[in-house]
Amino acid sequence: MNTHVHPREGAPSGGSLPLWIALIVLGLGLLAVGLDGAPDMAGFGIMIVGGLILGVSYAEIISRLPLATHRYRLSIVLAVAVLAIVVGVLMLNASTLPVLPANPDALLMPNLTAG
Repeated sequence: MNTHVHPREGAPSGGSLPLWIALIVLGLGLLAVGLDGAPDMAGFGIMIVGGLILGVSYAEIISRLPLATHRYRLSIVLAVAVLAIVVGVLMLNASTLPVLPANPDALLMPNLTAG
């Protein structure tokens, strides 16, 4: 008796697509908030949670693209476009962060003439 079960090709697996898109937006927001508070431990924790949410939801959507588009190259182009948008938003957020002035003691050059 053959009991192999083949999943249907078009059957949804892993939840609805709008949920995963909302989780990408949530993860991106958490990464941006964590980047703002990065010197503190809480900022790093928020970045870790945001990165995990963003990574899992991005992987879930990317794994569905070939079935949705029926073209492999188009799914790769869409995956790269979404990745470029995510990186662009994070770089734009990072460029607006304030930069602290350098410590004057760290800028002193050592005296090389002393023996």
